[in-house]
Amino acid sequence: MIDRRTFLELASGAALGAGSRALPAFAQAPTPAPARIRLGLAGCGVRGLALARLAGGIATCEVRAIADAYAGRRARALEVIGRELPALDDGRLLVARDDIDAILIATPDHLHASLVEAAVAAGKDVWVEAPACHSLDEARRLARLDASRVVCVATGAFTSPSYAGARRIVQAGALGRVLVAQATWDSASSLHAWQYPFPPDASPASVNHAAFLGDRAPRAFDAAHVFRWPIFAEFGSGLIGMRVVRLAAAIQAMLDLGAPRAVVASGGLHRWRDGRDTDDIVNATLEYEGGLTAVIGASLNGAGRPTELRLVGTDASLVVSARRLELRAAPVSEPYAELAETWPRGYRDWFYMMHGMSRDGMVRGVPEPERVVEQYDVPEGAGSSSAALAEFVEAVRSRGRVRESLARGLDASLAGQMVGQAARERRHVAREAIGA
Repeated sequence: MIDRRTFLELASGAALGAGSRALPAFAQAPTPAPARIRLGLAGCGVRGLALARLAGGIATCEVRAIADAYAGRRARALEVIGRELPALDDGRLLVARDDIDAILIATPDHLHASLVEAAVAAGKDVWVEAPACHSLDEARRLARLDASRVVCVATGAFTSPSYAGARRIVQAGALGRVLVAQATWDSASSLHAWQYPFPPDASPASVNHAAFLGDRAPRAFDAAHVFRWPIFAEFGSGLIGMRVVRLAAAIQAMLDLGAPRAVVASGGLHRWRDGRDTDDIVNATLEYEGGLTAVIGASLNGAGRPTELRLVGTDASLVVSARRLELRAAPVSEPYAELAETWPRGYRDWFYMMHGMSRDGMVRGVPEPERVVEQYDVPEGAGSSSAALAEFVEAVRSRGRVRESLARGLDASLAGQMVGQAARERRHVAREAIGA
């Protein structure tokens, strides 16, 4: 029988026994304070608008200025926020403003690191969407930033209630020694493959192309670069940045790991022949300190399966999804049918008599399935992105810490960089060899 419990019970520690510690209350907003953190929003695309909406629901902050290279997105952001405020065509212009305490960065990937560096140098705190950086050199530079600033790399790995619950189960020893982590993220649609439509007015007249390019070499305006940037390696990182980094962040958070020590990977471009230069399928094996291996797969080529992670331990395994955790026990007996075919009858009968009978006296011939022994459901709305942003705002207000720290974000980004290099070069990539 499945022992089905709510995630709230797991969060309280009751499901793991009296000796376990309670999970932090991720969905609980911090106590309101009179100080209102003034935010600047760099990037008003899908994620930027989501952040604008979330900020509007947090009493301790307000968006004071926005920036985006495309005029149409600036106009839409003002509609979402619902009031007039400075709307700039370059995210770098937010850094110098005196009426901003912290900057939310939701720009194309290639602009992340430079904006983080500029904001920190100007004494501002930063929320940046994962991946934090676009290259190993950028990762090295970010690692040297002023540690007194609050820098949150938003992967969702530490503020997801299902990942946090999995972390508690692992810490309680329910899986034994975890040796393997498996993660997949597949999709089938064109929009999930970043074939976004271009707005009708997409042109140099509506886009500050120089601001979009940042430190990239000047070139003629190309709407595909601006509005489908994830598929081009110069501006985005495709599956690596959008999925592999987040899956690696989740695994590293659940198992309390740093960046991998070595990676092997492969990838290919098989379906989306639309001018992109990033792969539409990636498979990677990541080796971590302590003997753990993570196997990560991501594709844009079909199936459309929801993201699923599985932690395999010596005593049990844990299947982790957005709304549910399932603790599965290994079979309690082993099958001997194939072995019996290789021994003479006398030896075979003796072996079954001594070792090969189940508790009810039957020959063990068919493998037993895994048994779901514990199941936890995550309530709707628990651990939302609003709670993660509220945590960042409270850390800025109180000079506290965030769980999704720069160091953890860089570990996840480094995993992605290693996977990308291994896939491109078709070779084993060791962390020491690349000086990371």
